[in-house]
Amino acid sequence: MANIATITKHLTFDSAHYLLNPKYSREENIKMFHKCCLYKEDGTEEPHGHTYHIEVTIKGKISKVNGFVIDFKDLKRILKEGVLERMDHRLLNDIPWFSDDNKLFSRLTTVENILHYVWDGIVKQINNLRPNDAWLESIRMWETPNSFATLTREMKVTEDNGIPVSKIPMLCSPLPANRRK
Repeated sequence: MANIATITKHLTFDSAHYLLNPKYSREENIKMFHKCCLYKEDGTEEPHGHTYHIEVTIKGKISKVNGFVIDFKDLKRILKEGVLERMDHRLLNDIPWFSDDNKLFSRLTTVENILHYVWDGIVKQINNLRPNDAWLESIRMWETPNSFATLTREMKVTEDNGIPVSKIPMLCSPLPANRRK
């Protein structure tokens, strides 16, 4: 039986965003989204920013060649390309993934939706490092020092059919045979 471990990389980035549901009135948006709302009680409109903290966890077999699940250097590169270059010092609402009107579920720039955006941007690269031996396990993101959200492999739901990834036949990030349900 292979030895399994997890590794986690932490990074921070700064971004601005706002929350706004066009189906609701200005007053309803302010009540629903509080200070995250684009609309301010004084009549102005402005986004606000956060220093987001994110942890990305990879799970897999420890390599008999180098003793790694994956090399932290590779994970750092993937996170730079998949997160920092796409999100750092940006208005998240301007990213097409969030602003596309042809979406199947709400993509307001909440930390919950940002997790899915990050996952979608890095999962293939991570899974291609050691196919069948290491996979993206979870992402945790803090919007404030006391508020965070988590997305795990088991929670990740495909947009097209709503089936949890763990129930889909092995596509790109298989679990070891003894962990499959």
